[in-house]
Amino acid sequence: MSRREERKAAALRQLADGLRTGAMSRRDFLGRAAALGVAASAAGSLWNVAQATPKRGGRLVQALRGGATDNSLDGTTLLDTHAINTSWQVRSNLTEILPDGEVVGELAESWEADAGATRWRFKLRPGVEFHNGKSLEARDVIWSIDQHRGEGSKSGAAGVVASVESLEADGRDTVVFTLKEGNADFPVM
Repeated sequence: MSRREERKAAALRQLADGLRTGAMSRRDFLGRAAALGVAASAAGSLWNVAQATPKRGGRLVQALRGGATDNSLDGTTLLDTHAINTSWQVRSNLTEILPDGEVVGELAESWEADAGATRWRFKLRPGVEFHNGKSLEARDVIWSIDQHRGEGSKSGAAGVVASVESLEADGRDTVVFTLKEGNADFPVM
């Protein structure tokens, strides 16, 4: 192996170490690999292999507008694009609406209503865990919804949950919503 090839191999090892430790961004990695003469497709493959093993920590950089020094992760105070986007990254909903308008479960595995659509039962998906490893339970969902229903709540979602008369857990994995009046679109909300 020539001296030039040895230096290139050493630089590639250093790049690989940077990937494993998360010391460089994807942009830095691809730029440095290109400078070493590594083809873009090969560099992309190296990046994908290095990223295939999950790791804790790191950082996420986003270009969003609307951030403010008083933003928080309090779900009842989301007022701008930045805070809402951040919230969507750390929270989930019982259901979600796909681009084609279909309603599918996110945290909910299934849901059903009584004949008058005033009582809705949401069965939670098994295996959902919080960042600390705690399993999601019905009481967690109730606590979250109650943050928006509280007396004097300033939450933007207060109007959406105003139709909820009561919430109760039916075991650890089922949440029962009782509405003031029937609403066939409740899972969409």
